[in-house]
Amino acid sequence: MIDMTNPNKPHRSPKLFIMGECLVDIVVDPFGKQHRLFGGSPANIAVNTHQLGMNPIICSALGRDEHGEYLFQTLKARSLSTDFIQWSKLRTSKVEMNQTGGSPHPTFFRGCDHDLTLTDAMIDAVKAADVLHFSYWPLTREPAKKTLFDLIDVARESGTKIAFDPNIHPDLMTDETISQEALFALLSKVDVIKPSLDDAYRLFGERADKETYMSRFEQFGIDLILMTLGKDGVFVSEKGHRSHYPTHARTVIDSTGAGDAFWSGFYGGYLHGRTIAFSVALAQTTSALALKQIGAITDLPSLEFLTAYVEKDVKL
Repeated sequence: MIDMTNPNKPHRSPKLFIMGECLVDIVVDPFGKQHRLFGGSPANIAVNTHQLGMNPIICSALGRDEHGEYLFQTLKARSLSTDFIQWSKLRTSKVEMNQTGGSPHPTFFRGCDHDLTLTDAMIDAVKAADVLHFSYWPLTREPAKKTLFDLIDVARESGTKIAFDPNIHPDLMTDETISQEALFALLSKVDVIKPSLDDAYRLFGERADKETYMSRFEQFGIDLILMTLGKDGVFVSEKGHRSHYPTHARTVIDSTGAGDAFWSGFYGGYLHGRTIAFSVALAQTTSALALKQIGAITDLPSLEFLTAYVEKDVKL
């Protein structure tokens, strides 16, 4: 088990500083009806971890338009802090997904998601956090990219764990996007990463099996690698020691937000000092719940309930 204790952090409910996109998902269902849904992986994780009794801080940019107001009011209704929402003159970012036929492909309409600048309050919050969690989005445009790199330096100096969700998509790339060389250098600073096989392919630029990809990630010295394999479960490397965990999912209604629910359940164990096996089991349980629900936000029971459920099957 990776030691999560830090003598410089006071004992309290785990605190996460989560930086990245908070946006609107516009989903066209198989009947052609359009739905506006709360979205953005970091924002979803903030909502989910708050339900599980943690103290997430979501740091995102919103536009002063109807979509931005909708997202802001959703956060408030979920009792999340909005202190680190930055308002932008640009429009709120959105993703459109058409599910009327074939495999849905996201279309990105980027607005203000990158419009995040560093503040003293952000620095103090990262210093006090247990984890700095970020997605790929802030690495693709300025000023968010520089802001994130500054916060990563703060996290490393203060002993805050660094977790990266490499949700890489070619349509997000701009002429400001982090280069592959710089991204590889960044990986050497990361403590936890959760790539899918598609993420690994987009990162390394070549198709390979899970063992090969895992070896590539291990070369960066990342303490914990959680490689999600869809229906084939999760392949884990904990400081080079590899394990495989089969999926818990039996029913799939909507895969939207399943990865975010995985992160959330994982943090429910990891940040409370549980074993990696137990934390992965919590992650798989919350992900399975997300697969049974429509939309990115997963309605979760209490962490105590989930913990008791998992304890029936996983040795402590």
